[in-house]
Amino acid sequence: MFGGEGGGRGQRGGNVQTKGQDVVVNLEIEFMEAVEGASKTISYQRKDVCQTCKGTRAKPGSTPSTCEGCRG
Repeated sequence: MFGGEGGGRGQRGGNVQTKGQDVVVNLEIEFMEAVEGASKTISYQRKDVCQTCKGTRAKPGSTPSTCEGCRG
C-alpha cells in the first residue's frame, strides 16, 4: 500500500492467492515515524485447520451433526 515490502507478492514477484480471512494487527506509530518512514517487526499466531477433520469437528468418514442443546 505504501510502497513497502509485501502487498500480496511472493518471493518470485508474482501475485499470491491465499485462503482464509485477512490478518488484522493494531500497531501504534509516532507521527514522525509516519512522516519519515519506519520499519516495524510484528508477530502473530495463526490457527491452522485440523488436517484430520478439515475444520468440521467430525471424525473422518462421519457426517457433522447439529448439537441438540445449543444448535451449534
